Amino acid sequence: MKKLLFAVLAFYAVSGTVFAQTQADRDAAKRDVYVILDVSGSMNTDRKFPNVIDYIEKEVLDGLLKTGDTFTLITFGDTAQERLSRTLSGEDDRSALRGEFRKLEAGENYTDIGTALETLADILERRNVPDVRRVILFITDGKHAPPPSSPYYGKDLSVDERFRSAGEKISRGGWFLYVIGIGGETDVKTIAGAVDGSVYTNTDSDLSGLDVNSYIESVDKKVRDWEDAQGTGEEGGLPAGITGIEALDTFIGGFALRLGLSPLAAAGIALAVLLALLILLFLFLMTFRSSELIISDSRETIKKKISPFGRLTLNSPGAALPAIEQGRAVVRIERSLKSLKVKVLDNDALAPESPLIRAGTVKLDKSITIQLKNKKNIIIKKG
Repeated sequence: MKKLLFAVLAFYAVSGTVFAQTQADRDAAKRDVYVILDVSGSMNTDRKFPNVIDYIEKEVLDGLLKTGDTFTLITFGDTAQERLSRTLSGEDDRSALRGEFRKLEAGENYTDIGTALETLADILERRNVPDVRRVILFITDGKHAPPPSSPYYGKDLSVDERFRSAGEKISRGGWFLYVIGIGGETDVKTIAGAVDGSVYTNTDSDLSGLDVNSYIESVDKKVRDWEDAQGTGEEGGLPAGITGIEALDTFIGGFALRLGLSPLAAAGIALAVLLALLILLFLFLMTFRSSELIISDSRETIKKKISPFGRLTLNSPGAALPAIEQGRAVVRIERSLKSLKVKVLDNDALAPESPLIRAGTVKLDKSITIQLKNKKNIIIKKG
């Protein structure tokens, strides 16, 4: 059992090494960019909304996105909805995105931040695109102010379990938010606090000092750390401050997000795969382990191990018994993957009545007795 456990751990370590992404892989990966944009009426004051549109067009649509990347826009105000999602196959798609952005308006009466985060979490769970570089910009100029129809109406987001659960769903998938607050009275700190590892910043209506590239670099590093933590963790163990249960929950959550399944279904699949691997490993070890032989005559007993496709000759140096004339090769034990066989090499050394003379080769199931002409017997047993 110890050998089996060691083999499982070794397999895990090797597979983690083989399949881990290199930095070159990460740099070449496509980006999945999300913008969650506040379209409440207050965004129209001080030209905030036009400035945001200009900024996203310049820094994200033109500066960040490259061919093959996917851009998704979620707007929120009275409620939250996915307004567009497009994968760039060329400049025509980029131009189309610019056109869609220029049509956006801000004029809704409420600011439902809770529903916005929950909508984002649900979309990320469904989207399930593996091996992408993740970017999320969450932009608002206000505090949480949902309509009476919202499940978050009257709720304090800083302590609301539903809101925290949506944030945890996002963080389990390895996503981090860059929350941008325009003006002094915003809930950006609460939003960022719901998704572990996220960052927030405040800016004025001109969006001065806003550096999305610094955020991208920060997110790339966080994602690398997150991916590494899913493998070997820090120094071959779990990341500091994370218990085994939390690490397992994080792994299952990320696995579920990638497959587009519920955590329970993902856990079932992971368990089934693990059991299958353990069974295959057990069969592998049972097949390729060495067989032990106990060989004896009336005077001496020797123990030998024989590996798959190995051979052992009696008498040979290291496998000699007094009952057999020194240096005389009488029988040979041969190991295949499935069985052991005893093959006669010298019929003249065996007693005339020995069945081995007629058979030539016999399968060794549990034990076999070799009758020698000198009236002595040799017994060969499986250990």
